[in-house]
Amino acid sequence: MTIFDALISRIQYPMPESFFQSVLIGRELDGSLEFTHDVAVSDAFNGCFADCLIGVVNAPNISEGGMSVSVSDKDRMIEQANSIYSEIGEKTIGSTVTFLD
Repeated sequence: MTIFDALISRIQYPMPESFFQSVLIGRELDGSLEFTHDVAVSDAFNGCFADCLIGVVNAPNISEGGMSVSVSDKDRMIEQANSIYSEIGEKTIGSTVTFLD
């Protein structure tokens, strides 16, 4: 399995491949390389995962391919992303988010 495939499998929400590629590039990871334990526990990969969670939260259309993300799901994703950011020594995003219908 490649790093790219592993990241997609962790998100399980339909986003364009270009989204995942840009996140990987932003974290200086080569998505075509083999996904190993060292990669799985790296700050770069976990940062990618957190970035993807925030990307899903910020997606303009939150109902894609038969899947939707509720406000409580978004809150949990933000909490999970912030936990990862804290763990890898990065700044968290705001914890108070207001969603308008």
